[in-house]
Amino acid sequence: MNVNWTPRGLERLNGIVREIAFGDGISTALKWHDDIFDATEQLADFPLSGRAVPEIGRKEIRELILAPYRIIYRANADSCDVLSVRHGRRKITSMRSL
Repeated sequence: MNVNWTPRGLERLNGIVREIAFGDGISTALKWHDDIFDATEQLADFPLSGRAVPEIGRKEIRELILAPYRIIYRANADSCDVLSVRHGRRKITSMRSL
C-alpha cells in the first residue's frame, strides 16, 4: 500500500517545520520532520493503526499521534493519504478545517 502526502498535508508539515526551526533550531526541526515520516511509514502495512478522528466521525479519516501533533490521514482501499498535520490543541470543526 502506498502512503501519499496531499499538497495541504505537505503545506502544513512544512509550516510546522519552519516554526520549529525558528524557535528550536534547524537540527530539532529536521529531526521532527524525520520522525513524522517514520511514523507515517507504518501506514503502508497497517493503514488502520490510527484511531478514527472523533471530530470528523468518518471511519476512513484517522490519525496518528506524535505528541503534541496529530497526523490526519484517509485510509483508502489501496493507499493512505496524509491530509494534514496539526497541533493537538488546534480545534477541528470539519474536513475543511484540516
